[in-house]
Amino acid sequence: MRLSIFLDFLKKLFFINLENCTDERRKFLNENFNIKHFNATNHKKECYKNFIPYVKYELISDETNNVIPDKHISRNGHKELAKDLMREIEKQVF
Repeated sequence: MRLSIFLDFLKKLFFINLENCTDERRKFLNENFNIKHFNATNHKKECYKNFIPYVKYELISDETNNVIPDKHISRNGHKELAKDLMREIEKQVF
């Protein structure tokens, strides 16, 4: 039992992306190591699929003809943003 604990302690763990390996290196790794495959889902890409598409809403600088050089969304831009958000919420709920 002590020997198995000791051997487990000596095990090494490393991660490698086999998709980027040459065929020769992939073959060497598969023949010489106990490979376990893990799911490599790109969660960031999947998250972006749920985002609202980009819309350029009116800015304060647009509303005031650059009298106020502010790049935040204007009053009208906020109204349009609220409409878009409500449309997205209703689309997902109903």
